[in-house]
Amino acid sequence: MHPITKSAFELFAVALLYFALAQVGFVFALPGANITLLWLPSGLGMTAVVVLGYRAAAAVLAGAFLANVFVLGGAAPDTTWSAALAVALGNAAESLVAGALFARFIGREVQQLDLRQLPRFLAIALLATLPGALWGAWQLTATAPAEQLLVQGMLVWWAGDTLGMIVGFPVLYFLYFRYLQGSEPSVFARQMGVLALGVLLSTALYLYALNLQRESLQLRFRYVAEVAFLSMELAIEQIFQHQSQLVEDIALQLPPSREFFARRVQAELAGTYRTRGVFGLSWNPVVLEAERAAVEALAQQQGYAGFRIRERDAQGQLQVAAAHPLHVVVFHIEPMASNSGALGFDIYSDPSRRLSIDEAIRLNQPVLTPPLALVQSQGEDSAPGALLLWPVRVADASLEALPAGFVVAVIRYDDLLAQTSMDLISDAVVSMFDVTEPEAVSRVFTNDLAMGLEQPDVLSRERPFLMSKVLDVAGRQLQVFAEPRAQFLAQNQSFTPFIVLLVSLLMSLLATMVYVQRLRTERARTQMLYRTSQIINSTPDAMVAMNAQGRVTEWNEAAVELFGYPVHEAMGRSLGELIVPEASQHAHEKAMLRRVPGSPSQVINHTIEVQARRANGELFPAELAVKEVSIHGVLEYIGLIRDLSERKLFEEKRSEAQKLEAIGQLTGGLAHDFNNLLGIVIANLDYLDLHKLRADDAGHARNALDAALRASRVTRSLMAVARRQTLETRSAELNSQLGELAPLMATTVSKHVRLETQLSRTPLWVSMDRTGFTNAIINLLINARDALQGRSDSCVVVSTAEVTLHEGELDLPAGAYARVSVRDNGTGIPEDVLKHVFEPFFTTKERGHGTGLGLPMVYGFARQLNGTVQIESQEGKGTTVSLYLPILASHDLDVEARVEAPAPDSPARALRVLLVDDEEFLRRIAVRMVTDMGFSVLEAASGEEAQALLRHESVDILLTDIAMPGALDGVQLATWVAHHQPHVHIILTTGYLDESRRDAIAPHWQILEKPYRREDLSRVLRAI
Repeated sequence: MHPITKSAFELFAVALLYFALAQVGFVFALPGANITLLWLPSGLGMTAVVVLGYRAAAAVLAGAFLANVFVLGGAAPDTTWSAALAVALGNAAESLVAGALFARFIGREVQQLDLRQLPRFLAIALLATLPGALWGAWQLTATAPAEQLLVQGMLVWWAGDTLGMIVGFPVLYFLYFRYLQGSEPSVFARQMGVLALGVLLSTALYLYALNLQRESLQLRFRYVAEVAFLSMELAIEQIFQHQSQLVEDIALQLPPSREFFARRVQAELAGTYRTRGVFGLSWNPVVLEAERAAVEALAQQQGYAGFRIRERDAQGQLQVAAAHPLHVVVFHIEPMASNSGALGFDIYSDPSRRLSIDEAIRLNQPVLTPPLALVQSQGEDSAPGALLLWPVRVADASLEALPAGFVVAVIRYDDLLAQTSMDLISDAVVSMFDVTEPEAVSRVFTNDLAMGLEQPDVLSRERPFLMSKVLDVAGRQLQVFAEPRAQFLAQNQSFTPFIVLLVSLLMSLLATMVYVQRLRTERARTQMLYRTSQIINSTPDAMVAMNAQGRVTEWNEAAVELFGYPVHEAMGRSLGELIVPEASQHAHEKAMLRRVPGSPSQVINHTIEVQARRANGELFPAELAVKEVSIHGVLEYIGLIRDLSERKLFEEKRSEAQKLEAIGQLTGGLAHDFNNLLGIVIANLDYLDLHKLRADDAGHARNALDAALRASRVTRSLMAVARRQTLETRSAELNSQLGELAPLMATTVSKHVRLETQLSRTPLWVSMDRTGFTNAIINLLINARDALQGRSDSCVVVSTAEVTLHEGELDLPAGAYARVSVRDNGTGIPEDVLKHVFEPFFTTKERGHGTGLGLPMVYGFARQLNGTVQIESQEGKGTTVSLYLPILASHDLDVEARVEAPAPDSPARALRVLLVDDEEFLRRIAVRMVTDMGFSVLEAASGEEAQALLRHESVDILLTDIAMPGALDGVQLATWVAHHQPHVHIILTTGYLDESRRDAIAPHWQILEKPYRREDLSRVLRAI
C-alpha cells in the first residue's frame, strides 16, 4: 500500500473508532450534558498520537467533532457547530499533550520493569486531561447561571477523561502491538494493561455501588412521595365525605340559618377528623332575579349588614351585580374571618364558575372548577384555588328543576399540599398541575419557583428521582410531581460507593505491583535460564549430562560440533553408545551398573585423559571432568569434555619450537666466538695478501683465506637458523624476483629435471632481503633436485599465489600473504622424518653431501620476515615446500635508493678512531688495518678502559664491539658517548646479536657484522 494511502486509511480508522467509542461513552453520560465518568476516547486519542505521531491529532479532532455534533444537535441546535468544534479542539489538544508527555518521560518502546513508570503514567493522564476538561466543561456550561455547575462539570469531565486514558490507553496500546503489529507488546503495555483492567473493574464496582445507592434513595424518596400522595387522596376523599354529609343536613334545613350553618361547618373543620385542605365551606342558594331583594333582606336580618349580591367588573373589582335571570350567591361561608370577602358574590357571574355550575346542575353531582383566583383571597396573594360544587336539591324535586343551592368547598392548593404533604414539601420540590384539558394545562402549585417544573414532565433517565401522581377530583385531573432536593440526597447518601472505589483502586494498584513483581521474577528466571543456556552453549567444551542409568539428559552445541550427533539424536541415548570407543563400551556400562552414589571413584570428581569417539567413528584424545550432582533429589552426572587434539599438536609444535630455539641459542653463541676467530684469521690473511708474498706462500695464504671465508658462510648459515642474520630488507615484487632468478634456478635443478613456473597474474609486493631470498629458493630447489634422483619423469614446479590466512592459521596473524611453493614429484618424506626437517644439522643425505642447514636456514629467514614455511609431503607422490611472506600495502612500498660508495682509494681524512674490543688478536689486526687506512687510532680492551680514556682524550669515531665482559658493554659505552660527546660517530661490531637488541640498536647506530674484511671496514669508515 502506498504510504500516503496507508496514512489516510489509518487516520480515517482513528476518527471512525473515536466516533464509535464516543457513542458508547454518551450512554453513560450524566443527565443534561455529554459528560461521562469513563471517557474511553481519551485513551484512544493518546494511543493514536503515541503510535502514529502528532498527525493523529487531526483524526481525533474529526472524530470528536462529529461525535459532539451528533449529541449536541438536539440539545442546542443554534450553537451545535461552534460548541462541537470547541470541545473537539480540547479533545485533540488533550491527545497531543498526552502523547508528547508519554514520549518525553516514558517512551514508546518501554521494556524495563520499573514501578516509577506507574506514577509517571498517572501524572501524565492527570496533567494532559486537566486543560481539556476545564475547556470542555466551560463550553457546555457557559450559559448555566450557577457557577457550581461549571466546577462540578469540570471535575466529572476531568475524572472521566483521566479514567478513560488510564483504562483505554494500555488496552488499545496492547491490542495495537499484538494484533496490528504482530509483535510482543512491551512490558509497559502489559503492566499498564493490568492496571487498566483493575481501574475498569473499580469503575464498574463504583458505578454498581452508585446505582445501588441511587436505587436506595429512589426507594426512600418514593416512600415519602407515596405517603404524601396517599395523604392527598385521603384528604380529598375526606372532603367529599364531609361535604356530602353537609349537603344532606342542609337539604333538611332549607333555608339553613346562620347559626346552624356555622355550627355545622365548624364541626367539619375542627377536631380530630377535621377536613384538611379546605379553605372554607359556603352555602350558595340559587336566586332568581325576582327573589333577589328578598334574599338580600333575609341576609341582612341574619346579621350580614350591607349584604348585596355582587359581581366583578372589567377590572376585577367587586360591585353590585346587574340584573341577571339567575344568581348563585355566597350566602353563608365559614370560617367567616378568612372568607368574609366572598359574602354576596355571585359565583354564577364568573364564566369559569358558571360552566362548572351548569355542569353540576346537568350531572347532579359534585364538580370541581378549573383553577381560579378566590374572591376572598384577592389582595392577599395570588395562590390559585378551586371550588368543589355540590348541588343541594329539595326532597322529591325533579332532576330537571334547579337545585336549591350548592354547598361549595373552597380549596386552596397550597393549603391542601401544606396540610397533607409537609414532609414531602420540606424534602422535595413539589409541583401540581391541572391537566384536565391538555391544551390548557396550568400549574396550580409549586414550592420552589426556581427549581419547580414549568410544564408537566414524565419520568425519564434524565430525571430518575421525579415522582408523579394523578388525582381525580370531581371530574378534573390534578397531577402532582415531586423531585428530591439536594439536601435530601446529601443527607441520605453514604460514602460507600467512594469507599468501594478507593478500596478497589488500591487493590488494582496492589495487583499491578504484584503483576510487575511476577513479571520481574519471570523475566529474571527467563534471563537466568537463557543465561545458563547461553553459557552452556557458548562454552568451547562439550557439556554432557546423564542420569543414573547413563542416559543423556543434556547435550550442548559444543557437544554437537565435537561428536557430530544433533541434540534430538543424542537425548535419551546411552552415553557409552555415543562417545565411548567400542573397545571400552562394555567396561563403561559395567561401571555405571556398579556405581554407588557418593562412593570414591577414579573418574567422578577428577579430570582425566581418555579416548573419545565421534559419530563417524574417529577416535581422538579428550579431557574429561565429571561431577556428581543431585537436582531435587535426582542423581545426575555432568561432564565437561575437551578435545585435546589441537593441544597435543600445539604442545608438539611448541616442543619443536623450543628445540629449535635452544639450537638457535647454541648456534648463535658458537657463531659469536667463531666469528671473532675467523675475523682474526681473515684479517691477517688479507694483510699478508696485501704485502705481496712469494708465489707459493701467496697460494697457501689464498687457500687459507678461501677456507676462512667458507667457514664464515657456515657461521652465517648458523645465524640464519638462529634468525640472527643481518637482513637488508626492501620492498620487491615476488614474481619479478623469480623471473630474474630463472636462469640460476634452471642451472640448480640440472638439465635432467623439468622446471615449470606458475606465477600469479597479480603483483605480489613483499618486504625481503634479496640475497636471503635467493639463498632460500636455491636451497629448496637443491632439496627438490636431490629428491628426484633416479626418476625419469622428474619435475619441479615453482608457483606463486596470494592467499588469505585467518587468525591463528599457520601460527601467523590474519591477513594477506604471498605464497612461494616449490613442488616436486619425488619420493616424498616419511612421516617420522618430516617432523625433524627443520632441526639444524639433521639430514638424510650421505655424509659430505649435506650440512642439514638448508631447511632450517629457510625457516629462520622466513620467520625473520614475519612469515613461515610449510611442508606437505606424501611418500611416493612428492613434496611441496611453501614459503609465506606478508603482502605489503601500497603505502608501505619504498623506492630503492642507489648510493654511490666512495672509491676505495679516496684519501682518508685525518680522523681519530677509538677501537674497543676485548679479543686482543682481533683488536691488534683491526688497529693495523685502520692505521694503514690513514686514521689515527686509540685502542681499549673494555668499556671501562674506553670510558676512562675518553674523559681526557677526544676522538672522531668510536668503533666498538657489542659483547664485552665487565659492567659496560658496547651498547652502554655508545650510549654514554652519545650523551657526553655527541659529535663522535659510533660504529658497533658484532659476531652475534639478539634480534630484539638489533631492532633497538639499528635505528640509532651503524652495525658492522663480524667477521669483516678490510674493504668492509674501509667502506664504513670512509662513509663518515
